[in-house]
Amino acid sequence: MAVEYVANTSGSAEVNGVTYTFHEGITRFSADHPVIRACPLFFDRDGVAPDVEAATANPGQLRGGPQ
Repeated sequence: MAVEYVANTSGSAEVNGVTYTFHEGITRFSADHPVIRACPLFFDRDGVAPDVEAATANPGQLRGGPQ
């Protein structure tokens, strides 16, 4: 299965004289596409959640534990 990347922002980029337009959460390109190599910060690997740490609700409360 080919690895795909999905846009994490909306915009456009010119790569080798070609303008590519992309829309956040909608536009997907294969990993070997020129726009992915030229602008990697505008895309995330599809199906992979961003590495974001969840905050605890109350002091001393364990994440994923009883509420």
